[in-house]
Amino acid sequence: MSTSNNLLIIEDRKNTAKMMKLTLERIFPQAGAIEIALSAPEAVAKMETQKYGAAISDGLNGAWKEVYKKGTEKNPKMYFLLVSGDWQERESAEGLNIPTLDKPVSIEQLEGAITKYLGMRK
Repeated sequence: MSTSNNLLIIEDRKNTAKMMKLTLERIFPQAGAIEIALSAPEAVAKMETQKYGAAISDGLNGAWKEVYKKGTEKNPKMYFLLVSGDWQERESAEGLNIPTLDKPVSIEQLEGAITKYLGMRK
């Protein structure tokens, strides 16, 4: 897995993104920087200048694919998690072997997905 502990949250709802960030900071103090992008273009721009070990993305009406492509180009071992209420987006991601969670997501589900990522890194 990636050597980077930095995490990027891509979520177009600012309050949801902040809640996810605060939760991840509390649950995973060993994480590096946890940053937020409120859109696909913002996420792509951040990925140009920063290496992320993991990205947690909303479906962004299909724009997650652009974020995934850029992230894995920059870091082929990046862990990508799609969190979306759209079953078609989740099905598309699962077809690429990308883990998914259905919205609304619980703190326990989010913790489980990130714990699995951290376990994969050992």
